[in-house]
Parts: sequence; C-alpha cells; structure tokens
Amino acid sequence: MPIDVPPGTWPIHHGDQSHVSFFEGADLLIHDAQYTLEEYDEKIGWGHTPIEKLVDYAIAGRVKQLALFHHDPLRDSDAIDDLVKTANLRAQEGDFIPEVFAAAEGQVIDLPEETTSYPSIEPDSSAIMPSLVENHERTVLIVDDDPSIVRTLSAIMESEKLKVLTVEDGESGARIAVEQEPSLILLDLVLPGIDGLEVCRTLRENPKPRIQNIPIVILTGAKLEEKDLLECYKSRATDYITKPFSPTQLRSKIRS
Repeated sequence: MPIDVPPGTWPIHHGDQSHVSFFEGADLLIHDAQYTLEEYDEKIGWGHTPIEKLVDYAIAGRVKQLALFHHDPLRDSDAIDDLVKTANLRAQEGDFIPEVFAAAEGQVIDLPEETTSYPSIEPDSSAIMPSLVENHERTVLIVDDDPSIVRTLSAIMESEKLKVLTVEDGESGARIAVEQEPSLILLDLVLPGIDGLEVCRTLRENPKPRIQNIPIVILTGAKLEEKDLLECYKSRATDYITKPFSPTQLRSKIRS
C-alpha cells in the first residue's frame, strides 16, 4: 500500500527539492523507477526510487509525461504494466496529473515545439546538503549502542577515508552532531534515552542551516512497516538501511 500522504508533498527535504528543481516543467521525464513502496524494502542497495515517490516528484515539478523503463531481468512487460497502473492511480490523486506510460523500444514520443515555462524553484543556498566529497573534514558520526555494529560501521567508513566519531545514546548523538557538524550521521532507530527519530527531528529543528541539513541515514534492525516508514520521512531522515547490511549496500547509501 502506498504511504498515506497527499500526492505531490514528498519533496519536504532539500535533497528531494533538488530533484524537483532539476526537471521542473519538463515535457518528458524518462526514469527507471521499477518498484512500489511495498516492494522497496526487499530491494535495498538497488538505488531505485519507489514509483509512488517518483510520481509525487513529477506532480510537484509539473512534469507533463513520465516514461518508465526497466532493466531488472526478473521484471517483464506485464510487471511494468502493473507498475504503470499503480503510478497512474497515484497521479490521479494529485493536483496535477502527468501522463504515465511504459517506454517501448522504437517508440516515438511527440513533444511540443514550444513549452510552457513554470516559475523556477530556487534552492536555498544556505540549505545545500554538505557533500562528503567537498567537505574537507569528511567526518561520520555513528550513533549506535551495539558495539559489534559500531565496529563494522567504523571499519567501512574508515575504508572510505572518513574520520569516525561514535556515541552510544541519542542525547549524546544530538549534542556531538551540533558540536562537530559531521558530514554524515549513521543513526540507530532504537537507542537509550531518546530514539533515533527524535534525534533526527531535533537536528532538523536546529537554527543553523548546516546542522539542519546534515545527511542522516537511519539504521533499523527490522523491515519498516508502513507507519514506521512514514514516521521516518516525517522526521526528515535522508534515508534508511536495514540491518544486517553488506558493505556494498552501506557504501551505496553514503555515496548517493
């Protein structure tokens, strides 16, 4: 089941907003989203956007046509047709309805010679996500009370030439994040004291834009239910990953 939020309201995070700004007002968006939110937990590491989220991007950006293609060998044309149906149902609920269809080999798509211009969404320069590449300190804060997880995360982060800070509880995590302004936070969902989502909300409400916009990846020990996933997005977490995870999966998260 799609998350119960109004279509077109997904871009609440600056990272989402940058996607919308990039293709705002486009006549055609070609995308490889090929999973629903219900399937998405089982596809960790694939790096694809859930179809419901993509449709909300398209609604927010007033994209006229959305063409879907796939390269998953386990998917056939019937599966993509079902995905298109899901996307169109989602689109019908918004205040702007893009045309959604499956792209086909040899297909010709007519585009207007003259396009309508929409007001540009100018990103707030003070709210740009600090890049792990551009930030010379390249510091990762790990907030987790499981020593084995901390050791695993630290080893992976250090192999990426990142400086690692670790704390075991939510209060310390929030405090160190403000003091050190890390490039990235890996934040366990269940912690002593305040939980990971409360830490996330606290940092997003900090008056300093740099603190507000630190990328935060939530670590969870179980597959998130729909209500938990919604709470994760409401807290404005950047992403989440389910334990156990492979080094490759984690690296794909921090590099995206």
